[in-house]
Amino acid sequence: GMVCFENNPEATNFPVRHCLSYGSFTGPLVSDCTTNPGPSSCCFSGETFNGLPAPALPFSGSPMSLSRFEDLSGDFECGHENSNFRLEVPEPRNSMGDSVLILEDDSLATIGQQLFTNETFDGNGRTCATCHDAGVAFALTPQGVENRFNDDPLDPLFIAENDPVLADLENPCLMRQGDQRALILENIDGFANDPVFRGSPHLLNIALTAPYGLSGGIPDLRAFTVSAVIQHFTQTLARGATDFRLPTDPEIDALEAFMNSITFPSDGNLDLDRMIAFDVAQNGSDPVQIQRGRDVFFGPDAQCSACHSGPTLSHADGSLGTGTGNLEFDTGVVNRATNFDDGCIGGPGDPTLPLPPEAGTDRRFSTAPLVGVARTGPFFHDNSASTLIEAVQFYDSTHFRHSPAEALLPTELFLPPNDSRAIAAFLGAISIDPAIECSDSLDNDGDGLADFPADPGCEDANDGSERSAALICDNGEDDDEDGLIDLDDPSCEDSTDPSERDCFCVPSRVTPAGNLASLKNVTVQLKAEPVTIASCPKGATSNPVDVNLLISDDDGDVIVDRTRGGFVCIGQVNVFAKFGVRFERPKNCKDSATPAANAALGDLLVTVTTDDGSLNVTRRINCKRRSREASQAR
Repeated sequence: GMVCFENNPEATNFPVRHCLSYGSFTGPLVSDCTTNPGPSSCCFSGETFNGLPAPALPFSGSPMSLSRFEDLSGDFECGHENSNFRLEVPEPRNSMGDSVLILEDDSLATIGQQLFTNETFDGNGRTCATCHDAGVAFALTPQGVENRFNDDPLDPLFIAENDPVLADLENPCLMRQGDQRALILENIDGFANDPVFRGSPHLLNIALTAPYGLSGGIPDLRAFTVSAVIQHFTQTLARGATDFRLPTDPEIDALEAFMNSITFPSDGNLDLDRMIAFDVAQNGSDPVQIQRGRDVFFGPDAQCSACHSGPTLSHADGSLGTGTGNLEFDTGVVNRATNFDDGCIGGPGDPTLPLPPEAGTDRRFSTAPLVGVARTGPFFHDNSASTLIEAVQFYDSTHFRHSPAEALLPTELFLPPNDSRAIAAFLGAISIDPAIECSDSLDNDGDGLADFPADPGCEDANDGSERSAALICDNGEDDDEDGLIDLDDPSCEDSTDPSERDCFCVPSRVTPAGNLASLKNVTVQLKAEPVTIASCPKGATSNPVDVNLLISDDDGDVIVDRTRGGFVCIGQVNVFAKFGVRFERPKNCKDSATPAANAALGDLLVTVTTDDGSLNVTRRINCKRRSREASQAR
């Protein structure tokens, strides 16, 4: 990129512009010459563009900064050069000399997602997301293509229609016209040979389905990434050195990490029973029909599991004598009637214009994973089946019965229409994501709130979790390391409480570290027996000073002196006197009681004092209803 430092236009005696370009930046350079408010001196000595770019900034790993290490050669207005900067560990500080902590960068998968969505690799404007839409299982659907063209005909997906140089990069008719198949041009047989046309494959559970490509010709995601850039991102069909740049190894690492993180269900739990149970409970699907479809799928008549077995139903089970794993088969799908009229050029019904066959109709295609399959239509490598039931019924067609794949089956396949419908019901059930907690009508995080928008942990209805990393008391973490998480921690009033900690913060100016011994006696008035907790907040260390708790009930009939019942935590700025007393009210503050009844029990008064009188704090705590195993008030 490039970043420029420029004078405030109202600073009439300070004309300056310094532009630092770095990395592989190839955009238009900006001269140091500026005429606002008046011409800088370098305007008279010839425009300067500051030389070759400075080193590239890394986007992962330890943070690095481009820092100036050489002066401006005595010329503040015109002495700036990109070579004055080098990569260093950043040490940002303000005018008072205070520094800040730079956190490690985002996870590799998060960086990969940014690259997947935004990186064009200096090509024609396309990104990985151009053909792999996150909204439709990272695939490309005819409806999605139509919507995007209506929204923006200049979308990079349609570059072949807008740039004459790339007119042959795609076949617009096969992509969005004709039969609206959303087919993409691929040169899998080499750029010197005729292309083929395929749907854009979905990426669900891609980590479990190698090798890649719809015909299984790409061994790993690294090669898959590089081949996709060469095929789809180029600025000319010559695919020369300046038409795009290949992804770097760190970029490939990040993209691979992101693609491997794309799972269905969204939590990666591939338990079919769980998905089916959720579909029945959430959507009212017929459990009898689903079970029948499951039995047929794995049974001896349909024999679907011979090719569709394993965790994602994409691996051969070995019964065909061809081995196990994600294998390729010639099922005869290329001979479907729809492929003999592509709806283009000659128009519908023109028998002379079939979809160009692959390898003389003899190509084998990779077995598709079926967990989540209902989300991935249209189906087959050529998008020739628009519905799931149509895809299932294909296996009862003449084309499959005369295919090389069918010849591998030990017995003749039997698949009557009722069984096809049952299998489709089963596949539909294992395409429902039970991990989408924000629209399942359940209170998954136990905060008394369910789904979006009621639960503050839900960003939207498709959010997979009712918990949120941004909510300390609803993030699933033990942030204060006391063994209690979120609303099980009595310090959390509700899911939006900003802290799991319940401590009195004593500013160091009141109780300096040298006088911590004065923080000795703490009086706590309460109405039930206490339980002490011993832990410090994160970022603080425990101090060996004894803190004696004088614990009494409100009518004074019990007095207990506990040594080391509390403790002191020392942070960088404040001294935390955390006394860790959990007030349990098993007889009074009950889960079964109404909030009004609990409130009528009165407040708890907690008073903290120091021997020298420098601190005297009283906190009033309401007794309130808590929906958890133990009824607790802070």
